[in-house]
Amino acid sequence: MDRIALLIRRDEEFLVVNDEDSKEGEWRPIIRQIEKGETLREAARNETRSVTGVEIEFVEKVTKTEIGSGNERIHWYLVDEESATEENPEPEKVDVENENYDWFTAEEIQELELGEKFQNFFEEHGETLVEK
Repeated sequence: MDRIALLIRRDEEFLVVNDEDSKEGEWRPIIRQIEKGETLREAARNETRSVTGVEIEFVEKVTKTEIGSGNERIHWYLVDEESATEENPEPEKVDVENENYDWFTAEEIQELELGEKFQNFFEEHGETLVEK
């Protein structure tokens, strides 16, 4: 089973979700299972559009982590909100008002209650995400 985890970046902040279904109300990236026949990039675009209503631009695939016996993988992507273009000078931006997600800097994310996988990912890659 493959999943995507999306770190949406705006300037030096990242969009993270408060997982109200977790026992601790942990914060995590946007994450979901890849559907049969869907590419990783299609899954990333579809999930971002579904959750936030905005389009994204790919920066890079940061890493892939294997979980358990290796039959589950998480593909971690760094993406930006869509940039202004001549055709679309004012693209939609994520509106976090009255939602269960918010923007945080890398330093602020380290102070949040994170899920284990996100905590491990951020400890290993957090500093380099801002520089990309």
